[in-house]
Amino acid sequence: MTPDERTAVAAVASGERLSALCFDPVPATIHRLMENPHAGLEQARLIAAHHQTTTGLEFLLARAELMRDSQVQRLLFRNPQLNEGQLRRLTQTKRLLEVWKLSVSREVTTQTRTNTARLLRTRFATAAGEERVELIISTEGRALAGLSGLPIDGKTTALLCARTDGSMLLVQNLAHWSATPPALIAHLLKQPIVLRQPRLKTLLAQHPNAMSLRG
Repeated sequence: MTPDERTAVAAVASGERLSALCFDPVPATIHRLMENPHAGLEQARLIAAHHQTTTGLEFLLARAELMRDSQVQRLLFRNPQLNEGQLRRLTQTKRLLEVWKLSVSREVTTQTRTNTARLLRTRFATAAGEERVELIISTEGRALAGLSGLPIDGKTTALLCARTDGSMLLVQNLAHWSATPPALIAHLLKQPIVLRQPRLKTLLAQHPNAMSLRG
């Protein structure tokens, strides 16, 4: 069939024929397919995995009820045609921790990892203190490596200071993060895990923001 014929069939096809059209490279075919009342999760997953134009993926993303499916999202993250704007829409309701996991996942494309790391920095700058703390604590500070130069506010600092269950890795990563505030450094210096480990105490004492404590 010609592209126009396939596009016309996509609007009314069902069953195996409809699924076969999910492999069509023409965005217009995907557009009509997504308008087909028979199109569901099976077709959405096939398009997410195999369609190779950003325009075609846009027609898939327009179906919000299909975008809630975790498998559709997982396949889209692996699709090299997914652009940064589409990625932003897919991750806008996800917590910082989920965004970070995506930014380091080896199951997605390099482009998706790079774009997600950039989105993480943007989201972190405006996120609530509780969500920032969840990211820092849950990753034991590993996420801080990609957040250099981004400060944290007083609320986030207070919430971190209220935690006394930090690990050695968390303390090390905070000691190496240039934005760790003086109040948090002072808090960490009093923690048993630091008092038992002279090396951790030295790392914290060498932090640029520890100078104000000595004053």
